This record gives sequence, C-alpha cells and structure tokens, in this order.
Amino acid sequence: MKMSKYNRFEKHRLKRQNKKEKRSKRKKIFKIGILVILLAAVVSVGVFVVMQKGQVKPKKELLIDQKLNLLVSGVDALQKGANRSDFIAVVSLDLESGNIGVLSLPRDTRVKIPGEEGYHKLNSAYAYGGIELLKETVKNNFKVPIDYYINTDFIGFKDIINTLGGVEVDVEKDLKYIDQAGGLYIDIPAGKQVLNGQEALEYIRFRHDKLGDIGRIQRQQKFLKAVVDKVSTPKIILKLPKLSKHLFDNIETDVPLTKGFKLATNLAGMFKNMNKDKIKMKTLPGEPRYIDGISYWVPNRWKSEAVIAKLIRSKEYLANSKLKIVVLNGSGQKGVANQIGDILSQSGYKVVKIGNANGFNYSRTQILFRPEFESEAKSLADYLDGKAITWENINSNLDAQNKVDIKIILGKNLNGS
Repeated sequence: MKMSKYNRFEKHRLKRQNKKEKRSKRKKIFKIGILVILLAAVVSVGVFVVMQKGQVKPKKELLIDQKLNLLVSGVDALQKGANRSDFIAVVSLDLESGNIGVLSLPRDTRVKIPGEEGYHKLNSAYAYGGIELLKETVKNNFKVPIDYYINTDFIGFKDIINTLGGVEVDVEKDLKYIDQAGGLYIDIPAGKQVLNGQEALEYIRFRHDKLGDIGRIQRQQKFLKAVVDKVSTPKIILKLPKLSKHLFDNIETDVPLTKGFKLATNLAGMFKNMNKDKIKMKTLPGEPRYIDGISYWVPNRWKSEAVIAKLIRSKEYLANSKLKIVVLNGSGQKGVANQIGDILSQSGYKVVKIGNANGFNYSRTQILFRPEFESEAKSLADYLDGKAITWENINSNLDAQNKVDIKIILGKNLNGS
C-alpha cells in the first residue's frame, strides 16, 4: 500500500526527533568546525597577500585526507511548510593539487529516495528527512562518496553577501518575475552591477525563462565565481568579525571540530595561490522530461558517470589512464560500443579498440581482465551491470600479445537510460 505524503513526513519527523537531543549537543561543535573551514577559505588569500611570501613554509604533509567531497545545500526557508532544498551541489576539494570540482544537481532530478517507494524529485529528500536524507540520496543515486554536508538558508545567504559589501555580476539579461501569492518579486536589469544580498538571492533563484532550472544553475555557478573574485582580496580581513557571526548563525554541518581545524590548516595553504582556472563547474547531464504528468530532470547515465568520474573522482580518473581497454558490441544494439567507449575515454581510460564481438548473442555484459586489474574490472562490472571474468578463462591470444588490460563485451542487459 502506498504511503501517504503525511505519513512520509511523519515517519521522517519522528526519526529526526529521536536524534534531536544528540544533535543539539553537537550542533555548536559542528558550527565551530565549519566556521573555521569557511573562514580559512575566505581569509587565507588576504592573509597570505599581506604576509611576506616565503617567510613561512607550511609542512607539505596533509593533516587529513587529500580528497574531500562536501554536499552543499541551500534551503528555501522563506516558503511555508516543509522546506525543500533550492540549491544542491557536490563540491570536491583536492587539497593536494588545489583543484575544486563543483557538480550542480538540478532540484527536479529524478531519483530514488531511501525508504520511499518509486521515484521522486531530488529536493523532496530534504522535505522528507532533512539534510541527512538528502546526503544519503545523493550518495546512493550517483555513487558519489560524500564526506560531510554544509547546509544554509537564504536568509543567511543574504546576510553574508551584504557583509561582503555586495558582489559584482554582469547580469546577462533583464530578469523579471512576480509571484504575489509566494511573495516573490524579481526585477533586475541587464548589465554589470553590484548586487546586494536581496538582489543576489533573486538572481540565483530566477528560473522563469526557457532554460528553467538549468538556467538558474548557470547563474548560480556564475555568481559563485564572482564571489571567489570578491573574497580574493586583502580587504576581506576587515569584514571578518561580522562575517564570522553570520556564518556561525546560518550554517549547519556534520564536520567534526577536530576535522574542521585540520581542514582549515590545509585550506589556508590551498587558497594561498588560488586560481579560478582550478575551479571546474558542471551540471549533471540529462534532459527535462514529463513522466506520469510530473516534470523531472532525467540524468543521462553514461554522460553523468563521465562527468562525476572526472570532476568528483579525479584521483580515479588519473588512475584509469594507465589501463588499456577494448570495447566490443556483443548485443547488436547499434552504436552502443562507440557510446560506451566514448564515455570511458572521458572517464580517463585509454580505449585502444572499439568494434564488434564474435557474435551478438551476449545476454549480459562481460568484463575480461588480467589478474592484476581485478579491482578495476569489478568496478567496471558494477558500473556496466556486468560479470567480471579473469583473463586465464579467456582464449584471446591476440589481445594478450597487444597487452590489453581489460576487454569489455557489451551484452543485451545494458541500459543507458
């Protein structure tokens, strides 16, 4: 029997209530931890500009994992009822190279939510179970490792932007929209201008054009780059006392205090020589589609996997480049080998051959591998819903002579939707 919307909310409400006392004791520690993190990110550039370069040389050894993935969420707390997340992104920090990857997830993305039946919009996860359920939903649907979350609301966003003195943005076109029932009035002219907190909020929320939510994500990414420009000046130091208060009051996170201080130390070194070219932003590939009368953003499985592999799992991307792979069509589906080969190439693999198998009667995808690449083959088998088979069981002298590491034979079970 299908659970009613009320019962879904009640189920998750009771779950959150059971955790409330424990979380309240940790909340202050969490806030202090993230405050240190964000202040390090904002301040370190200015601090190191003021300091004489070369006098202080931090230890090269990293105090925490060199790769850190954060789920960042902005909650539309201005609307009544159960809040939904209006901004969702995975931010990947490579503390060794200084690279930052930002993957924006459209709020209408069609996903499965843990504990719920069928498919839902991604931002419904927050309404059902808060930031923790949203975190689990992102991890489960996109196979993305999430270390911690950072959650804020738009009231806090406005305060922070106002404290920065506004942010300069070249608005691409006139943005006009009126929603009297929702109390939303947007009227921003085109052109370069400094947006205050309220105007900035309206800019990143606007979605009433042909591009809809995707256009809004593009504006959010554009605004984020403008914020990086704003905080990359020594003057930001003068705003620290007020900025720290807004950060403390309006941010929720599960970053432990001990990790927070260690992360701050590493971020200080990372942001010392921050270059905007090191920040890469992408939107989850897909297409808008109506399903059962509901408008969704439906991810393209293969393109999404390629973007996630390169943007979020950059370490795996570099490791993949060592592997030589053959991709063969064993299903008879036209163009499938070229499609998968292209996606694997974008994910860092060296695809040395694409072609047809010795027949089109393979019901399930097979991953043939040399013994030393067992873990990589099993990862590909999980991704392609295939079966990993060791190389000794395969009679393929030609591939062995060419030193191919993994051979993929695509079966009829492969579904790229």
